[in-house]
Amino acid sequence: MKNLKASCAYALAMAPLQLLQHKHCKVCGKAIPASRELCSGKCEQDWARREKKRKNTMLYYFIGLIATLILLFLLLMRGV
Repeated sequence: MKNLKASCAYALAMAPLQLLQHKHCKVCGKAIPASRELCSGKCEQDWARREKKRKNTMLYYFIGLIATLILLFLLLMRGV
């Protein structure tokens, strides 16, 4: 009887685990179905707020880069 329990335990340990296809919420990390990106309306609002902030930050960097390039161009044209 002891060998039977040991062999069953070994078979269970060696059997591959089958997990359902899933993703994790981009905001809170909860497991969700593979067809979804976010788990709830709250996370959707938070994600939208983060994306807006990220886009604004990138816009400000781009404007700063362009202003810096224009300033450098003007200084070089002036002969400084």
